[in-house]
Amino acid sequence: VGSKFYAHKLCFRAFQSHAFSGQHRPELQLADFTRFNSDVFNGATNLEVLDLSENFITEFPSVALKSFVGLKFLNLSSNLIQSLENANLATQPELERLDLSRNNIANIAPGTFLGLNHLKELDLSVNALRTVEDDAFEGLTGLESLLLKDNNILLVPASALGRLPSLESLQLDYNRVAALSADILRAVAGRVTVLSLARNVVRELPSSSFKEFIHLHALDLSGNLLVSVAASTFTGLEDTIVEINLSGNRLTSVPAPPISLPQLQYLDISRNQLAEIPRLAFTQLPSLVHLNLSHNPALGSISPTLFQNLPELAELDLSHTGLKMLSPEFLLRSQNLEKAFFSDNLIQEVQEGAFRNLRNLTVIDLSNNQILNIRTGAFMGLRNIQELYLNSNRLTAFKGEFFRNFGSDGNLGTSLQILDLSDNELSYLFPSSFRVHPRLRRLTAAGNKFSFFPAELIASLQYLNSSTSDEILYEVSKI
Repeated sequence: VGSKFYAHKLCFRAFQSHAFSGQHRPELQLADFTRFNSDVFNGATNLEVLDLSENFITEFPSVALKSFVGLKFLNLSSNLIQSLENANLATQPELERLDLSRNNIANIAPGTFLGLNHLKELDLSVNALRTVEDDAFEGLTGLESLLLKDNNILLVPASALGRLPSLESLQLDYNRVAALSADILRAVAGRVTVLSLARNVVRELPSSSFKEFIHLHALDLSGNLLVSVAASTFTGLEDTIVEINLSGNRLTSVPAPPISLPQLQYLDISRNQLAEIPRLAFTQLPSLVHLNLSHNPALGSISPTLFQNLPELAELDLSHTGLKMLSPEFLLRSQNLEKAFFSDNLIQEVQEGAFRNLRNLTVIDLSNNQILNIRTGAFMGLRNIQELYLNSNRLTAFKGEFFRNFGSDGNLGTSLQILDLSDNELSYLFPSSFRVHPRLRRLTAAGNKFSFFPAELIASLQYLNSSTSDEILYEVSKI
């Protein structure tokens, strides 16, 4: 069994010669050292994991590490290393994971990684890299994961990425990449399953950008400067793509004709500038589970049939979209919906049947709207509802009739556990209104117009323990 040595946060400024001689499984967690003698690790030849993170090391300790011919994982993150030379890793042919994140590395010398045929993961995140040379990654024929997040990289040459035939995950988040040329995309298309370019300055995507990506599973382009995305951009991903994140761009519309991605499960278009969504926009996404359209304040009106072709939809976020109305047709076919977020909108009324018979729904957030009225039967049939947020509206009443079920099981109670009615215009809560919620554990009602709070209401809620009851009384007493 290989040994492990943890020397992160070392409190010694230096290690002396043969300090670990005879140690087979040293495990230390100390702090703050800057250097060690070249023979400090002599005698500790059995190590497979060496953690020297969070120190003040300024140079790569090549000579000191020469004893570890079987080292598998080397962690030098959070130090002060400024460069990598071509001889630094020559004595580590068995290395599989190398973490050099959070240093000051500004340059990778050609040939630095030659001989590291077994290296699978390389993390160079949070350094000072601006450019990457053509032969920077030469020798990394087995590399599967490359992390270059949070540098100042303007461009990674296609020739550099082309030297990574086994690459499956490429993460270039928080850099200054402005364009994705066809050559760059082609260089990584063969085996990449995860491609992340979040928080860059990409302004456009060429047509059919990903047509050669035969294994791409997740694509993150959030936080860029994209103004539009054509449906043809995703041609070639029909059989593989599961997750797409386009949040935090400058998109003003969703592509028409609709994007056809039968395997897509996660789509995030939040925090854009969407002004409209075509009625048929999501008709070719039959596997979609998570849809986030939040923080598009100019959206306002949404077609009541927009989500009717999403049979697998489990989570829908329409908060901060300027939504004014929830019609009964809105979620009519969303039978698998589990969580629905409509907070911070302009909704004034919840119509009868708005959430009818959505038996899998567990969370509804309608907070921070302008709701004056909830119609009888608005929440009809929600047997598994657990959390309901109606805070910061204009409600003057809360009734059990909102949840009335006209089916054969109409006398059964809901599963509601958390109810937030704070910051409304309620003056009284009828105990009978809560009989349909026998499992209620937390009720928040501060910021209303109560003159008194009925003790029998709390007494009727058998699942409330004493500490929760005290909390309720306290919150109400502040009114």
